Amino acid sequence: MEHMEHTRAAEEMRNARRRGQSRRHIQKGEVIYASEARQMAKRKEDMAVEKAGRDLCRAWSAQKQVDTAQHKPFFDEIQEKAVTG
Repeated sequence: MEHMEHTRAAEEMRNARRRGQSRRHIQKGEVIYASEARQMAKRKEDMAVEKAGRDLCRAWSAQKQVDTAQHKPFFDEIQEKAVTG
C-alpha cells in the first residue's frame, strides 16, 4: 500500500483535492470553507481594531483626568487670588 502513495495516479488525486475548494472541519464537526474562514478572520481582526480604539480612548480620558487632578490645586489658587485680589 505504501508504494501506491507514490504513484502518479495517487499524486494526481492529491492535486485534484488541493485544487478543489479548501475545506476544514471545525470542532463541532461542521465543514468550513476557506472563504468563510477568511471572513471570520477579517471580522475578528476588525473587532480587535475597534477594541484597541476604545481602549485608547479610555487611556486618553484617564490621562486627561490625571492631568486635570494635578493642575486643579493651581487653578484653585489662581481663582482664589482673582476673587480676593
